[in-house]
Amino acid sequence: MISKQEIKHILETISFKQSVPPFLKSIYSDNINVKGFNLYDEQLDLVEEVFNNIMGSNLGCAVVELPTGYGKSLIAMSVMILMYHFNMIKQSQASFVVCNKKLLQTQYHDSFKFLLLMKGKDNYLCPARSNHITASVAPCTDPNYDCSYKDSCTYMCTKTAMDTLPIAVINYAWYLTYLHKENYWRFNGLQVFDECHLMPSMLMEKLNVNRLELAEQLRAILIMLGRASASTLPEIVARAESYETIANVVEKEVKECVDILRARASSVGMLDESEEQLHDWASTISTNIDMFRFLSKKSGGTLRYDRIGDKLLINPLSGVYNAILSKSSYSLFMSSTIEEKYYLESILKDAGMNEKGEKRTVTYIKRPSLFDRDKRLINVIRGFRVSSRFLQSEENIKALVNLSHTIATEYHPEERGIIFVNSYEQANYFTSLDDPRYFVHLKGEALYPLIEGHDKSKNGILVSPVVSEGFDFKGDKSRFQIVFKIPFLAPNTEEEKIYGEQWYFSEAMNKLIQMTGRSIRNKSDYASSYILDENLDYLLRNFDPPEWWRDSLNYLN
Repeated sequence: MISKQEIKHILETISFKQSVPPFLKSIYSDNINVKGFNLYDEQLDLVEEVFNNIMGSNLGCAVVELPTGYGKSLIAMSVMILMYHFNMIKQSQASFVVCNKKLLQTQYHDSFKFLLLMKGKDNYLCPARSNHITASVAPCTDPNYDCSYKDSCTYMCTKTAMDTLPIAVINYAWYLTYLHKENYWRFNGLQVFDECHLMPSMLMEKLNVNRLELAEQLRAILIMLGRASASTLPEIVARAESYETIANVVEKEVKECVDILRARASSVGMLDESEEQLHDWASTISTNIDMFRFLSKKSGGTLRYDRIGDKLLINPLSGVYNAILSKSSYSLFMSSTIEEKYYLESILKDAGMNEKGEKRTVTYIKRPSLFDRDKRLINVIRGFRVSSRFLQSEENIKALVNLSHTIATEYHPEERGIIFVNSYEQANYFTSLDDPRYFVHLKGEALYPLIEGHDKSKNGILVSPVVSEGFDFKGDKSRFQIVFKIPFLAPNTEEEKIYGEQWYFSEAMNKLIQMTGRSIRNKSDYASSYILDENLDYLLRNFDPPEWWRDSLNYLN
């Protein structure tokens, strides 16, 4: 057991060196440390508990529920550095943080300059082809290709750095794309899953299959290959009862399509729009087939696909998590919205044994809010029960817009804020107010210039359907936030039939807690939240939120 005082001393003094490739030295620091980050007592207590629990267990796994603004990134980096310091992880092993969005990756790197920032191949242009194509179809996709630009190509240098640098920050899309590749990266240190409440829905989005959509994509691929007229494969896919059937009948064609299009991009220097679409479809199908086989093997045969309507849904999710845990020696799941019973009894219920039969320990840790209640009030306003049918009425939407405008005008006239709407159509109604305070995110419009304008304004209000998670509006960037509607998914979906009501309600609660946490980011921060939907009562009857969040509720008439 390591004491808090010893941990504090180590984190204030320790520093590791890493060997950064010359081309990347302007981006990454040679020094791995958290010096200059003064952890307050509550954070040190948590680092001590997490580290000692993982250190004292075999194949340790910790699930940590923290209120928004607790400093998850600093906690994760501190635990990781301690593990390297005590040789629980060798510097030849790789550790990483997995984030929801590329923006959050950048925020991590801005805070910790030693973190290797790795994104998908489509984010890197190919200098060998005058930056006309991305790395996903570049000549280097051929493992035998020796590129003369390899020492000045951001993608190649970053990929090379992955073989030497010990800590990286990646996103969930990247992680799930390469999870099945045994030798692609050294997945064997500590893996940290930030905002881990998002993982179930991301796994479903990545792994679940719509048979009819897949059949149409395959038909387009066969047309490109010149085999559409004679092939019955799309019909087989559309009727398939199992994903194994789909994998067996389409694997050859999709991989051939990927190879042809990559060769074309390499020789011609670019792909047209339709070819890029075909490449995306074919490479995604090919990756998912490989992923399916990897997960089936790692889950010990417990994983299956259930057919509901036109969809094949992976089940149980716990089998996927067991495969995820098998990738690294240690795992740390972190979020402000983890429901203990749901996570331990549903998501991680199969985490007990690894492939060698060794027992894996799972520890659940949670903390109360560090903020005074008055600094984080969530005001629930009675008067509207906002359903999808309610929002079909223009009059009802205008009523919500007017109420939001009244709150902003009467209670926060000199402060910046955020309004979370559910669609671009709803956001558009705010333009009728003809008030320069509102930075309205319209469909097809770039988001980041709006955020920049909002942040520079005196009392601007950002209205958007897409800023509820992964965005940081700390301090004076936002002192109030308004939630139009409880973010329920559509009811009675195929997913709900397979994964159950508990999953349905947890998804809504997770999103709501994330919304009300966008403007309160540290111990000294403060903001007021307003929920305009009485359906919160229905959600609370069916799903128990963290105590610190329920304690913040303040009901108004």
